[in-house]
Amino acid sequence: MEEKEITIELKHPEIIVLLAFLCIALFLELQVTLNSHITFGDEGFHAKISQVIAERVEYSKWTPVGETEIDKAGFSRPPLWNFLGASLFYIFGLHEWLLKALIPL
Repeated sequence: MEEKEITIELKHPEIIVLLAFLCIALFLELQVTLNSHITFGDEGFHAKISQVIAERVEYSKWTPVGETEIDKAGFSRPPLWNFLGASLFYIFGLHEWLLKALIPL
């Protein structure tokens, strides 16, 4: 039987190195975010707004959490992150890990 030699030629090895680095970085970031709690500040605020939008299935004119009737404030920025979180909550249920895994991505 005749032996054949197989050679593999990589035209762009830097792409493979970059993808390996990005996969390792994503793994490490997911280890941190999935093992910690959503505490307070912006992360908790936007998680609560996403939860309210998913539960009510409506987008409120005013910020639905944290204000009183006297202190109503409208959304001062595009709510795309809240819509993304709310759609994940609406489709897959109210699971905290959905938003926590979304942050590194």
